Amino acid sequence: MARSMSVLRILARLDPRLWELVHPHVPILHQGLRTSRRFGDEVFLNPQPLPPRERLLLETVSAARAVAEAAIAAQFAGRDVREVLQEVGDDWCLTRPGTIPWPRHWPHPWPPGEAYPIAEEIDQVAQAAQAAAGLVFQSYAAGIQDERLSASFAELADRLEEAAVTDRQG
Repeated sequence: MARSMSVLRILARLDPRLWELVHPHVPILHQGLRTSRRFGDEVFLNPQPLPPRERLLLETVSAARAVAEAAIAAQFAGRDVREVLQEVGDDWCLTRPGTIPWPRHWPHPWPPGEAYPIAEEIDQVAQAAQAAAGLVFQSYAAGIQDERLSASFAELADRLEEAAVTDRQG
């Protein structure tokens, strides 16, 4: 996953919007001006519903940030971070065909029992969601000085990357 982050950093030089995947916990700096723009802010300018793929990406990045922040808080509370991230990884790294894996303690992007609006491309979208979540956790791993916490984030990022590239044929 570390190599993927290096490639993304290179690509982000061409398209600054990619910085949000590289550093999801830091606001984007646009053309030298300090702005507090966050991933998905463009959505608020247009009140139309998001297309399903974009909605899932936005929800994935948001959930991954929430998991990372919860893990940091858990460490401060004296809880074993590896246990927290292992549980999330077990949920998020599933590779069953026709499903979008999701951490069960976080709200799912679609209401329970409702059909996915992206059924014809669900496996590709699920893989993309896992890859995006992996990038978020790799970004946290790279940005945290606590070696144990960083290693835990990197381990989850690697699990998500492996799940993302796993063939989902039934």
